[in-house]
Order: sequence, then C-alpha cells, then structure tokens
Amino acid sequence: MANDERRLWAAGGASWPLLRDLPGSARLGVFALMLLIIGGLAASGAHLFFHDQNRDEQPGLTTTDIKGVYHGVNATAPLLSSLRAGHPETLLPNDRETLIKWLEGTRIAEDYDNLDLGDAAPGELIASNCASCHASRSTVPDAMPSLPLERWDDVKAVAFSKDIRPNDVKILAASTHTHALSLATLAAVVSLLLLMSTWPRTLVGLLVGIMGFALTADMAAWWISRPYENAIYVIIACGAAFSGSMALACLMVMAEVFKPAKR
Repeated sequence: MANDERRLWAAGGASWPLLRDLPGSARLGVFALMLLIIGGLAASGAHLFFHDQNRDEQPGLTTTDIKGVYHGVNATAPLLSSLRAGHPETLLPNDRETLIKWLEGTRIAEDYDNLDLGDAAPGELIASNCASCHASRSTVPDAMPSLPLERWDDVKAVAFSKDIRPNDVKILAASTHTHALSLATLAAVVSLLLLMSTWPRTLVGLLVGIMGFALTADMAAWWISRPYENAIYVIIACGAAFSGSMALACLMVMAEVFKPAKR
C-alpha cells in the first residue's frame, strides 16, 4: 500500500508518476534538459538584444526598438520639432533654416562640427543660440539643464528622426508558425514534469497557468500591435512573464529530481 500511495498525485488521487521515483539516470537526464532549457532562454534574450538593439540607432535595447520590430516607429527628431515650432524665438531666420536643413539631411553627424562651414556649422549655431539655456549647470531663467545641448553626445540624442519599418508580415507569419509550435510544446513538457513533482499544487497550478496565458497573449500581441501600438507593452510584459515562469519551473524540476524517493 505504501508503494501505491507514494505514486498518487496529491491533487486528486489519480495514478501519476513522481520525478523523485524515477531511476537515477532518468533524473540526471531530466536535470540536464532543464539546464539546457534555461540556457536556451538566456540565449533567446541575448539574441533579442543583439539583433534588435540598434533599430533606433541608440545603444541598448529600448521600447522603441521593440516597437520598431512589431509596429514600426515614425517620429520626428525632438530638436527638429522645436525648431519648426519657432523655438528659440531669438534664433535668426537664416540660422533656423540652416539647422532645419541639417536635421532633414543625411549628414547629421558628419556636418555637426564641420570646419568647412565655419560659423554656420550646426555645432556653432547651437552653442551660440541654445547652450546658454540647455546646459547642465545653467543659471539662466527658464533654463532646461535636464536637456543639455553642450556636446555632440547630448545633441545626437535629440537630432535623429526615426523611421523604422516593422518586420514584413511574411516574416511575422513564419516566426509565429515556428515559435507557436515549439514554445507551446516546450511549455507543455515542462508543465507535465512540474506536475510530476511534489511541490504545492497551488504553486504548480499558478506557474502552469502563467506559462500558458503569457505565451498565448505574447504571441497574439505580435499581430495586434501592428495596428495598435500599445499592444507592444503586452509583448514586453507577457514575454517577461513567460520566460520568468518557465525558468522558475525548470529550477523547481531540477530541485525535485534531487529529492529522495518516499519510502
């Protein structure tokens, strides 16, 4: 009777094998596979970072990069928008036109401090007309020290317009086809292994539920975000929830295989 009882699934009394009762070689194999899945999750995150981080031409993976992948980004450079709106009011018309043409052109970085342009170089115009207010330690009334324009590193953050095209719908369909089948199968396998553990049923049920819902919502948002930009945040939140719950589930399975069989 003891042998039968230790194989009962705690939630409902149905016959269910436990990981801790498997032979040592099988438990070692399960442990290795869970370790491989965690490594795969880390590699997936690294691929996302390296593949998409430069879509907005800024270092690091940002929300703008992810919007560019699924929705696309078309945003005018903040500096160009300010100049078109008449800021600063004291800027001479010819100088304003020079800066606007510079920001609308294709040599923004190259011509910023171009010596051949002399006093008409964008860097010189910005230094003489903007830097007094846009300085990190400015004491001018109504100054904006939080938005400095003293150096090229400051200016380039607000000088480039964004026109990022989303992935082609054919690429999105192929990616959905691949990831829906592979990740759903992977999540199902990890869920079954977790159900073969002796961890509290409430915790197990919660993790399985998060994995299933987060993956489904994440991949649905890939398509919804094409017309609706805010669905990008569903991708970010649910993608993190799926990866986190999957990693935790794998760790719990790895810990389970080291538990001694019940006697």
